[in-house]
Amino acid sequence: MAQEEVTGLNLSPLLNRALKLSKKLGLKELHQALRSLSIPNENSTRKGEQAFRNKLQAIMTKYRNIGYDWNSDEEKIKRLAKYLTANKLLVDCLHLACVADRTKVEESLLLPPQIRN
Repeated sequence: MAQEEVTGLNLSPLLNRALKLSKKLGLKELHQALRSLSIPNENSTRKGEQAFRNKLQAIMTKYRNIGYDWNSDEEKIKRLAKYLTANKLLVDCLHLACVADRTKVEESLLLPPQIRN
């Protein structure tokens, strides 16, 4: 399946899954944007592959709020990893603990302090 591969990844099943999910979730604009993508094939040039990547990233940024360049250095990434690990540990502990409103505690774990109720 060399056709429709970019950097060794067959994109057809992934795009098909994204199309099905966007339709199922009623995300009409995202669905239309994904349908407009033309997956590069073995005859595509580097320029064509880069155009595909740029369009896909623009779609992800616009419709799913992902794909931004965060300009993170290694220290920030390590701190974020520690933060996420600590929150996972808290959630795991909550599942073992007797808490009156576990859902409310879990939902507020990842919120900044000023947003917590």
